[in-house]
Amino acid sequence: MENLISSSQETIKVLLGVIQELEKGEAHREGLSYRTGQDTDNCDTCRNSACIIYSVELDFKQQEDKLQPLMKRLCPTDDLPFPSLPYPQEAFTSTPKRKSKTESKKHARWKLWFL
Repeated sequence: MENLISSSQETIKVLLGVIQELEKGEAHREGLSYRTGQDTDNCDTCRNSACIIYSVELDFKQQEDKLQPLMKRLCPTDDLPFPSLPYPQEAFTSTPKRKSKTESKKHARWKLWFL
């Protein structure tokens, strides 16, 4: 039984990797940003899933990054440093960072949690 489960897990991992590569290729062909998941305007699944949350979080982070320099100029506080952000500064840059295979597989597994 354990061998069957292990074999099934490996098969699922391979399939998730293939699905991810197909999604990535399709996104690049259509000029979409793969990092944000999907084209949320044209994807019913994404409108009802965490892709929307990720997209909103990304937009918020980008706006926050634009606002902080302005706030520093308007309200200079040399003696009080800003608290560090709970996420790395380079996490949301204009050019998508390539995910490692492990991160990609984890994301793909999460997207298909219902299997």
